[in-house]
Amino acid sequence: MMDEEFEKIFRFAIRQQASDIHISKNEKGVYCEVRTAIAMIKFRGVIDPTILRYLKFKADLDLMDSHRPQTGHFAYQFMKKIYELRVAHVKTGNDENIVIRILNPYRTLTFTNLFEDEAQKQTMVRLLGMDCGLILISGTTGSGKTTTLYHSLRILRPRKIVTIEDPIETRIEDVVQMQINPSQKFGFDNAIKQVLRHDPNVIVIGEIRDDVEAKAAVRCAFSGHLVISTIHAINASKTIDRLCNFGISRSELMEVLIGVIHQRMEVDPTGKRKVRFDIQTYHAIG
Repeated sequence: MMDEEFEKIFRFAIRQQASDIHISKNEKGVYCEVRTAIAMIKFRGVIDPTILRYLKFKADLDLMDSHRPQTGHFAYQFMKKIYELRVAHVKTGNDENIVIRILNPYRTLTFTNLFEDEAQKQTMVRLLGMDCGLILISGTTGSGKTTTLYHSLRILRPRKIVTIEDPIETRIEDVVQMQINPSQKFGFDNAIKQVLRHDPNVIVIGEIRDDVEAKAAVRCAFSGHLVISTIHAINASKTIDRLCNFGISRSELMEVLIGVIHQRMEVDPTGKRKVRFDIQTYHAIG
């Protein structure tokens, strides 16, 4: 029953080319919206309130600890395709919310068509060819940061790559991927120690969300590694400001920062989505 209920919602999301599904429950009922590149669109239809418990179960969240914010993921088959879904859950009082990120919407992207501008593509390739330094991929929600990050990892192979992710969004062959798991006392600090023991050439921090992750990214770059991470920011210059807001001194940051790749999602008159990039380079990387 719940499989059919979720399939209705997921079908609607795919038809709208959505990147996220938002499901909210309060005293008045259950509501659903999907996020597209240009708007939030409401799902019209009655939703069974038990859909939230179903999704928490599918994402392997702790059903007995619903008041603690949790994240998880699961693979979902739809129309003979497998979609990786990231689930974030939070409950405050009588309100409960789940956000589902659709991680691989079956767009065939390569560096050739991801970067339509040849000069930008070559600049990105040069950045990824550096032995050390910090590369930040920034943008707003739904701008495609994760897609760019994973394409970068495929370009970087066969170098030794170790990632720290929360959660692991896509499995990549020949890449050592570590997932944060606080319930098993494997937090970010422990993950950083393990990463360095694997003697990597490239360290990937899935997303910089706080000062601990920001300082770790800069520290690893200072230690002679190439470090890549994503971060939310509205433009390239604000990307640097966000790192400084996390307690990184601007002078220290500029010693290791080699590139900021800011991106935004646009929709042309035909409804086709395109990623626009603004790439800023440092330390004479042209």
